[in-house]
Amino acid sequence: MIEVRCVTSQKEFASLEVEWNELLKRSAANSLFLTHQWLYSWWQAFSDRACLFLLLCYEQTSNGESLIGIFPGYVKKSGLCPPAHRLRLLGSEVVTSDFLDVVVEKGREEEVLRELVKEFRISKAFHLVELTDLREDSPLLQMRRENSESEYCFHEWPVTKLCPVIPLPATTEEYFSGLSKSVRKNFQYYRRKLEAQGAILEIIQKNDDLPLGIQDFTRLHNARRGQKNQSGIFSTAAQKLFYNDVFGRLFDAGWLELAFLNISGERIAGVCQFNYGESSYYYQTGYDIAWEKSSVGFVLNVLLIERAIDQGKSFYEFLRGVEEYKYRLGATSDRHLSDIYLRNGSLMGDIFLAKRHLGRSVKEKAKVILQPFLGNRLTDGKVCP
Repeated sequence: MIEVRCVTSQKEFASLEVEWNELLKRSAANSLFLTHQWLYSWWQAFSDRACLFLLLCYEQTSNGESLIGIFPGYVKKSGLCPPAHRLRLLGSEVVTSDFLDVVVEKGREEEVLRELVKEFRISKAFHLVELTDLREDSPLLQMRRENSESEYCFHEWPVTKLCPVIPLPATTEEYFSGLSKSVRKNFQYYRRKLEAQGAILEIIQKNDDLPLGIQDFTRLHNARRGQKNQSGIFSTAAQKLFYNDVFGRLFDAGWLELAFLNISGERIAGVCQFNYGESSYYYQTGYDIAWEKSSVGFVLNVLLIERAIDQGKSFYEFLRGVEEYKYRLGATSDRHLSDIYLRNGSLMGDIFLAKRHLGRSVKEKAKVILQPFLGNRLTDGKVCP
């Protein structure tokens, strides 16, 4: 029998780190963006006017109880006339958190999800469930497709969010053989040019070096974003709090890779990526615009793909956004993100959904019309390195 417990205390959330991450490793949803480190840091930074709503599913065993499912959620009031309280997944707002999901032990998805949906339907804490940026093989999506007429029916938003990915070969030779001749030629040319000036690949290795590394990465990231009249990931106090906290936690866990091109002690380009499981996740980038003509972002990116291959990684994940450079660097397939919602019989929830449907429809049509004129300003992805 499965017992579902609701956690609303940040202190109790903090205490779950070990069993949370152990369950994540036993689940099909195992991703950096579902680790306790990422989601707890997110909650600390962006919990203003929100209520924590974690559902923990336990099963009694001969050795006590075992955690077999987690719904990592929060409730927040949104909208006007009328406002609605929505149950959402931690990580859903402000920062890029791809591949969100429930965390369930492999093989137990159906029974755990049915218990969670029962909790969704009887709870008075929210008017509807809205889950965004779900991984394409989420059991929530499977339940939606297999039970489209049942009481457990989720409805899917008509959106398309793609995350390009490079399935990594065993050797760098194989990787380069799959690139176009022009890309190979340009990489070798700019690499030799930069190495002649003393350029080296630098990876932050020591905890004492991390604060300055974050400071330098922030400078490079803001320079690149400012050049394109875009706000960076460190634009607000809450964002700065989040990234400084989560970078420290991920570094301690061995998952953060802060990489730079360094010439004579000067960091001229930087990439923040995460090494977790069988994947390297390319998250954000930046560079000194004075070095733009030397293609420092391009060279650094390829060097890190080489590094991922040497580390035995299976995938290089570019995350959301279909910028051309990702495919030029070898992305051959896309992972899809989906958004779904579940009604629980609330009138305010139904009104909110009707307004949201209308708003999304208008937004998508506007993007189609304006895309030729505004280009990357309308994408969710990162700027080209």
